[in-house]
Amino acid sequence: MRTAWDYSPGDLMNERRDAGVRRPATAQERQELQGCCRQVEGDLPELRRQATQTEQQMRASAMLEPTVSGQLRRAISESGMGHRELADQTGLSPKALAEFLAGAAALDSVAIDKLATLLKRELTPIG
Repeated sequence: MRTAWDYSPGDLMNERRDAGVRRPATAQERQELQGCCRQVEGDLPELRRQATQTEQQMRASAMLEPTVSGQLRRAISESGMGHRELADQTGLSPKALAEFLAGAAALDSVAIDKLATLLKRELTPIG
């Protein structure tokens, strides 16, 4: 059974060129696909666990930053409010809030002000 790692760039180019050609899958191709699907399904729980652990580590690290953003992350954590609720009340997308909490993205000053006001926190400038 071939996996994605078994394909060369030339194979992929040929597949892209032939992508418009439709034909029924052979029995062997269906069987290979089912095997791949089972492998992915088996790997998913561990991948999800690792992703969750990594995200938790990133959030913990970002929350400890001695910055205004770190203060805001701590305030969010201490508030006990759900992230979806915070996002809804401040007009942020849940994704933007999650990325901020993980330290993977910054927020603009308007979003920071909205969060600080909602959480009734005065953020102290660093420096």
